Amino acid sequence: LTVVFHQHETGAATPVVPAGGAQLRKPELLQVLTDIMDNVNCYGGVLAALVATLLSDVMNSDPQIVHDVHSSGLAKSFFDMILGKDIESRTSLGETVETWSEPLIEPSAELIMAIPNVISALSLTESGMKVVTETNPFPTLLSVFCSPKYAMPNSRCLLNEMSAIVGTGIDEIMRHNPSLRNIVLIAIIQVMKRIVFIGKNLTTLEDARDFGIAAPSSSQEASMHVPDLEVARTHLMQYGYNITQLIEQ
Repeated sequence: LTVVFHQHETGAATPVVPAGGAQLRKPELLQVLTDIMDNVNCYGGVLAALVATLLSDVMNSDPQIVHDVHSSGLAKSFFDMILGKDIESRTSLGETVETWSEPLIEPSAELIMAIPNVISALSLTESGMKVVTETNPFPTLLSVFCSPKYAMPNSRCLLNEMSAIVGTGIDEIMRHNPSLRNIVLIAIIQVMKRIVFIGKNLTTLEDARDFGIAAPSSSQEASMHVPDLEVARTHLMQYGYNITQLIEQ
């Protein structure tokens, strides 16, 4: 992948070396890229991020490749990698703040940072933008900012202003593709509502502990002990910081 990436950058100046777009059309490379994205849990987020970076760079340099990426199944593998293959879990995530599925994206800073660039590149053509609109990966992408799977101490993948970096990528998508603005804003609003819900739920649980008030039986955190509540507070502070950094961009 690294060799292909460098060939893509130097291919225009060196006629003997095929550019990244030509390499991407080769069945051998196509199979490798698809296999990595289909089995990201085995290969890891760093290698998947390298694939995502290669795809976005090749498509941005040659928009004609966008059609090939969609028609070859690479785009589908990319969306399956971040959304999962279960259509029902895709549609449920982000719809209501009470029931919120865990995102399937690997907790890798490199991968999370690369996802907005690929989405933007896949939207370079009208047909590609239609696929992105129908697939709607934004609730899943933004859900990483309000999920314990990606928060410390469970993961360090959102350190170093990662939410601001993703926010910049999201802003680029909306500026270059105004028709995607609505679904992006809806996803952001839902994440904010989710964080508010988590905060209210945590307050209820703390009141139940401190004042002997019965916690709602439907609460998933009703059995939390004091250390668990401490971790929940830490997570909530991280969620608030994440969404603030995201919106600021």
